[in-house]
Amino acid sequence: MAQKTKQDMNIHLVPENINFSLFTTEQVKKLCVTKIVTPLMLDALGHPLPGGLYDNKLGPLSDRGEPCGTCQKTLLNCPGHFGYIELPLPVVNPMFSKIIGMLLRMSCLSCYLIQIPTHIKRSISIQIKLLNAGLVTLSIEVESTIAQLIATYNAYENIPEEAIVPILAYEKLANHTLRELGSSVLSQNTETLQNQFLSGILKEVKIGKLCMYCKKPINKIQVLKNRIIMVTSKVGVDDSNG
Repeated sequence: MAQKTKQDMNIHLVPENINFSLFTTEQVKKLCVTKIVTPLMLDALGHPLPGGLYDNKLGPLSDRGEPCGTCQKTLLNCPGHFGYIELPLPVVNPMFSKIIGMLLRMSCLSCYLIQIPTHIKRSISIQIKLLNAGLVTLSIEVESTIAQLIATYNAYENIPEEAIVPILAYEKLANHTLRELGSSVLSQNTETLQNQFLSGILKEVKIGKLCMYCKKPINKIQVLKNRIIMVTSKVGVDDSNG
């Protein structure tokens, strides 16, 4: 029997792909050792305040002081520990401010619906499902069909429901393939195509002054230095008696 080399023994250590994601609120709390409840650091005697930014559970302040309140190690050996702050209101992650701002610009803040006709949303969903199922060629065919429909009817909102019937035929195939696979087929190629598809879709979305669903005015959204701002117009009031 051939002797296994060191490379063969470590083959299972070579990753096939890497996925990045954000911690959920519960995961963050599990990683932390204490909740920060005050911006103060020290009390009147210069001792760390519990629940403060210098809480002893986060790690010792100096090698001469008390050991870490979590691992009981000194300053040189303590790795440091996390604390968390509960915010009174939801805050947008700066990494996603542009994406969220873009989605808000496309949405009605009265009925909370994206300004794309329902049947077009379904066709886009089918396209993404085909990609996730590894049926790249069919997904590209759907993209081509949608592009032709846009060219024919000039905009998403003008495409009639009967025009997307050929696209709906792919939905059953996509769902069946995904069930057999048990999970999505993710690769750099499919993710790149998915981003291209979505970028193309967003470029074609035209936002009117009124919501296509509830007919209420669409608010203007701007993203400025990671801040999402809703622009509202002042309503003039005529105080004249005439």
